[in-house]
Amino acid sequence: MTKQHIHIMDATTLEIRDRSATTLLRVKHDDSALTKVTVTNAPIANAREKGLFWPIDNADLARLGVAIGRNTKLQGMNFFNDDDDPNAMDGMGGDAFFEGIKRNSSIRYLHLMNIDISQGIGRGLLNEFVANNNNFESLALSKFGQLQVLQNGWA
Repeated sequence: MTKQHIHIMDATTLEIRDRSATTLLRVKHDDSALTKVTVTNAPIANAREKGLFWPIDNADLARLGVAIGRNTKLQGMNFFNDDDDPNAMDGMGGDAFFEGIKRNSSIRYLHLMNIDISQGIGRGLLNEFVANNNNFESLALSKFGQLQVLQNGWA
């Protein structure tokens, strides 16, 4: 029974990695059918969601950031931290990721789920992306079901 469980988990992990690669290609090719990307550290959450990106390391995020910087079709981004610690995704990001996303001008909304915005990736997203995007309309912050939405002129 334990071997079966491990086998199922491995298959799920491979499926998520495959979906991440597909998402990256769709963002890179400016696919008009992909209007939202969800970056998550949850290996099995939302595995069937279109636009899921599960980064293994900063190099994964750097490639996504460059692709997002050139994309003109994306309208939204979600960052979902599936850990009790709101700083669990702080190791993610890096200069290449933030340099890429701050060049995007099509994204209109950003949803940060269980992300600390006072430091790490949350602060980087606000400083580098939101501040530089003239089309930006809405920032949603949530912590395990509690949602706060800030719109137009929130800063």
